[in-house]
Amino acid sequence: MTRMIKFLPVCIGFCILALAACETFEPSQKNILPDLTFSHMPPVQVDVQTLLSSPDDPAPVAPAVPHGFVVTPDALWQDYTAQRFQAVGSSGLLYVLLESYSIEQDRKESDYSWGQFLNVDGLDEYKIEMTVHLLWKDELSGEAKGQRFTVQRVTTISEHASPIEREQKQFEVMEELFQKIDANILDVLKQNFDVIAGL
Repeated sequence: MTRMIKFLPVCIGFCILALAACETFEPSQKNILPDLTFSHMPPVQVDVQTLLSSPDDPAPVAPAVPHGFVVTPDALWQDYTAQRFQAVGSSGLLYVLLESYSIEQDRKESDYSWGQFLNVDGLDEYKIEMTVHLLWKDELSGEAKGQRFTVQRVTTISEHASPIEREQKQFEVMEELFQKIDANILDVLKQNFDVIAGL
């Protein structure tokens, strides 16, 4: 009994340290959800008076998105256009529109024969497609130019992936899409519309 009493303060001390550790615990970097911003992109000055990234008549219903897909193009579009483009001209109107997008999900069998036999270790495949519509108008002359293009990417995610890993893969494929879209938009504004200020 005397021995137990001697060890009691030690046990209490360990309990206090454990509680303190729990209270000051911070999640590791691996547990922090990914994020996609466009702050690393320098603004592009466009020689128009007005630049719009939303249509005059927006679609009444957004496309269906597979359950668990948390990163959607329309949620990122306004951030992208607001960060990337600046209207600095005295006339002209430019629409930079996400005309449509779709995210299709399909299940693929395992790459291994044992997985195919047991119908386990499958992959969720997502096909993402985005169509962009660029429209430039000169109100003074009445001249107008338009251009559409479509970009798509496919990504696969293991059915065993954690929610964090799934979202990471979604952000990665969306970043690839926006990089391709950005390159296409700049090419159209330079080569077809000739509205990049300073060029």
